[in-house]
Amino acid sequence: MWIQGRRRGGAKDLSTHLQKTDENESVKVRELSGFSFSGLTGKNLEQALRQMEAIGYGKSDKRNLYHAIISPAYGETLTAAQQKFMVEYYAAHMGFKGHQYALVEHWKKGKQHFHIVFNIIDPATGKTHELKWTKQKEWRISRGLEEIFGLSTPKPQGKAARTWQIQYGKRTGIDPRKARKTITAIYHASMTARDFLTGLDKAGYALTRGRRDQLVLVDRFGGTIGLMRMIEGKKLADLRRKFPGIEKMQLPLHADLVKARKAVKTGKTTSPRVAIDPMRVREEVQKAYRTSKTGAEFFAKLNNKEYSLGRGLRGFAVIDINGGRHDLDRSLGKEVAKGLGKKFPDLAAIRPRPVSEIIRRMKTGKSRKTAKPLKRTRLMRRPRKTLSVASPLTLQPHRSIQKRRQTQPPAQTSSPVTALFSRAAGLMTARQPEKPASFKPTAGTGGWPAAAIADWASWGHKNPPLFFAKWPELGTGPSSKPGGPGL
Repeated sequence: MWIQGRRRGGAKDLSTHLQKTDENESVKVRELSGFSFSGLTGKNLEQALRQMEAIGYGKSDKRNLYHAIISPAYGETLTAAQQKFMVEYYAAHMGFKGHQYALVEHWKKGKQHFHIVFNIIDPATGKTHELKWTKQKEWRISRGLEEIFGLSTPKPQGKAARTWQIQYGKRTGIDPRKARKTITAIYHASMTARDFLTGLDKAGYALTRGRRDQLVLVDRFGGTIGLMRMIEGKKLADLRRKFPGIEKMQLPLHADLVKARKAVKTGKTTSPRVAIDPMRVREEVQKAYRTSKTGAEFFAKLNNKEYSLGRGLRGFAVIDINGGRHDLDRSLGKEVAKGLGKKFPDLAAIRPRPVSEIIRRMKTGKSRKTAKPLKRTRLMRRPRKTLSVASPLTLQPHRSIQKRRQTQPPAQTSSPVTALFSRAAGLMTARQPEKPASFKPTAGTGGWPAAAIADWASWGHKNPPLFFAKWPELGTGPSSKPGGPGL
């Protein structure tokens, strides 16, 4: 027995619908209860529905009619006594006991069904009945009447496919009903999860994980549908019981798979990425660290696992094939990551590529392979050599500043600090002496100290005034005796 009811208004339209003789073979008004008039006719039916609607207008409720359809299975009929019990049973379980109602019997295509219209407002008390959980109540009423009258329970048919699936099938040529049968047959014919994936691939489907990490199927045109929707009569528990490791398998990423299959029409095919488990990356990096004795061996083992070792601002990091970054301080621990250079001192010579460059190359699609270490070339900038200076006076100003100081004499000030700077500026702007090209200071008796000779070799020969300002005991200019004080 099938029961379905809903709240509605419009007594005139409902009366016209219930009395249509062109759609029904037979229309009979079986009972009118709670009204002041008698007679089971169509005119009285319309008057009864209008009277119920008028009570709703008095309560400012234009939808105070509850219309329910009760339909036994094909070939099953109810007698007049059973109809009376059916209405009372329905009213008692729905909360309409004592309310006005009208019962109409229809015969359509050799099948009997009934229409019951209740007044939601009780005329005696004027209270409106609150409708709650009507679908569940009607389901229990139908099961109870089936048990009392000995009727059969209808099998739930439902739609073979949803509306959007049917429209999608019209555009792509993939019939959702045939696809469900095909995938169900593959499910029953497969013994392992690998066999199930192989059968799906032959049928043009790929298994992956959706946005909520549920198993979904992607067809050859890039369309997505839930896996369990395509297997008839089975639930997720049945799938896990038959294929225990299917949810732990490495499956292609959903976004890349859809993009690759949608690009088949344009010819721009791309290889989908593979889902990477961070815990698996951590275990493989730790294993490579424990079993490696040199940095080159550690680098090679990571490359064999399709990982790239890169250097960043926070230290070394491992880059997977999708461009995901896994810092070594998280994979190996902070203490172990800090001491990585002590265990593998040759990592400095290997010079892994920067992390940003590896990720950029993977995202632009230039290279999906693991990054190789950089090779030093002549164009690469080498570290600058730092010169040790003996005092701040050895810092040389720019040539433009030197020229400006030569043309502009220092101002005379009375401050001792400014006087000191003026003296230094005067020494810098003084005329540089002409020294012989073959002059070489000597050490020993009457010669220069070893520190002065070192300063002269490193910077003094380029700026003699500053040199003699630092070493006043050596003189202030050239002398006639090479090797003596002065030049």
